[in-house]
Amino acid sequence: MSYTAEQFRNLIRGSGVGTYQINEDEKGNFTLLTDCAEGKVVFYEQDIVELIITSLKDGANVFYLHFRIEDEDHAKDLFAEMRQTLISLKNKKRVKVLLSCTSGLTTSFFASELSRAADTLRLDYEFAAVSFDRIYEEGFSYDIILLAPQIHHQYNKTKQIFRDAVVMKIPAAVFGQYNTGEMIDMIKKIIIEIDEKEQASKKADPRKPFENPYRILSIGMINQFGSFRIGYRVYDHGKRSLDGEVLKPSFSLQDITDIIDYVFSLEEKIDAIAIAVPGVTYGGRVYHEELGLKGEFLAKTIREKYNNTPTILANDVNAMALGYYALNEDADDMVFYFQPTGHGAGAGIIIDGKLRTGIMHGAGEIFSLIKDTVIDYDKKTATPEGTLELVTKGILAFIATIAPKKVVLYSKLAVDMDELIKELQKKVAAQYIPQIEHTPGLKRYILPGAMVHCLEVLRGYQETGDWHGYEKKRENNS
Repeated sequence: MSYTAEQFRNLIRGSGVGTYQINEDEKGNFTLLTDCAEGKVVFYEQDIVELIITSLKDGANVFYLHFRIEDEDHAKDLFAEMRQTLISLKNKKRVKVLLSCTSGLTTSFFASELSRAADTLRLDYEFAAVSFDRIYEEGFSYDIILLAPQIHHQYNKTKQIFRDAVVMKIPAAVFGQYNTGEMIDMIKKIIIEIDEKEQASKKADPRKPFENPYRILSIGMINQFGSFRIGYRVYDHGKRSLDGEVLKPSFSLQDITDIIDYVFSLEEKIDAIAIAVPGVTYGGRVYHEELGLKGEFLAKTIREKYNNTPTILANDVNAMALGYYALNEDADDMVFYFQPTGHGAGAGIIIDGKLRTGIMHGAGEIFSLIKDTVIDYDKKTATPEGTLELVTKGILAFIATIAPKKVVLYSKLAVDMDELIKELQKKVAAQYIPQIEHTPGLKRYILPGAMVHCLEVLRGYQETGDWHGYEKKRENNS
C-alpha cells in the first residue's frame, strides 16, 4: 500500500512539540510558526504537496519545493529537511551585523559593546568583527557590514562586492567614543529604510529566431553559498507559460523528478525536458564528484519514467552561455566566464552562434589550466585581489586561443571591469582585448539556455531520426 496524504498529515500533526506552533485549516493545510519564520504545507489534487518556509525578517523564501506523495521514506525525508530548516532559523538572530577594521581588534571591542546594548534593549541583533583581510571569507552571510574609519577608503569596493548586504561607514565620532546608542539607532534606521536591493530579473523571452513548435520543460540548478536553487519553466513555442523554483539546503536527483511530477500534473503535454546541471554532461550522463554523480544515466532514467519524453542534459555554464546568447543580439562570438567564490572556474563558449563543447564536452573547463598556473589558487578564490588574478589569466587564455569578441563575467569578487581591463593591458595590447561585461546574476540565463540546447538536439532528430542526436551516437561508440 502506498503512503497516503492523510498519513503525511498525521506526521505533521505530531511534529511540532516544543519547536513550533502548528495550525491546521479546514482544508487540511498546515501553518508552522516560529518567532523567525513561517512554514506552510499545502495539499493539492493528485497528492501534490507544497512545502514553503518564509523568513519573517524580510519575507524571503528560504525553503520551497513540491512533490507527489508516493514513497513514505521520500515524503518523510523531505519533511524532516523542512523541519530542520525551520528549527535552524529559529536559532538564528534576525539581523546579522559585521564590523571590520584593519586588524579587527578595535571593532571586536565595539561589537561586544553593541551586543550587550542590543541584549539590554531586547533587539534581535547579532554583532561580530573581522579584520579587513578576512572580510571576503565571512561577509557574505551578514545583512549589514560596518567599516571602521581607518578603512573608509575601502567603502566603494566593499559595496560593489557585497551587493546583497547594506555596507556603511561608521562615523569617526561614533567609533571614537564607542557610542553604542547612536550606532544602534543608525542600524535601526537602516533596517527601516532597506528596500529590495536585489534588482529584479528582467522577464525577457528569447529573441525571435528561437520560436519553435515544441512545449519544453526547462530545469536549471545553481549551487551557491550552501543552498541549491532549482528553477523550472515551461516554454510554450518559445514563450514562457509556467515559472517556479525549488530552494533547499541539499540536493538529490529526486528533486528533479519531483519537479517533473509537479509540472506533468499541471500540463497536458510536454514535448521534451531540458535539464542544466553542474558538472560534465555527456551522452546523457552526469559527472560531478562533489554532488556524488559518477556518470548516472540521468537522461535515460527520466525519459523512461515519463513516457519516453525526450530528455536532454546540458552543463550549467554552457546553458548560461546559450541563455545569454538567446537574450542578446551581440553574442554570436563570446565566452560566458563563471568564477565562483571558493570553487573552480568554468566557461561556456559561443562561436559563430554555436556552442562549442569539444571532445567529451570538455571545452571551457578552464579550472585545471588556471589552477596549474596560479600559486595558492584556493586562497585566491576568496579575495578580490586573488580573483582578479585568476580571471585575468583565464581571459588571457581565451584571447590567445579563440579571441572572442565579448566576455561576460560572473564573479562575486571581481566586479570592477575597468580594473580588469587594466590588468589585461599589462599582458596584451589593447586591440586584442574583447568587450568585457559583468553580469550580477545567473538565474535569468540558465533556463532559456537549457531550452535552446534542447532545441538543437530536437532539430537534429528531425534530420537523423535519433532524438538524442550526436550525444547518443558518441555514447554508442564509447
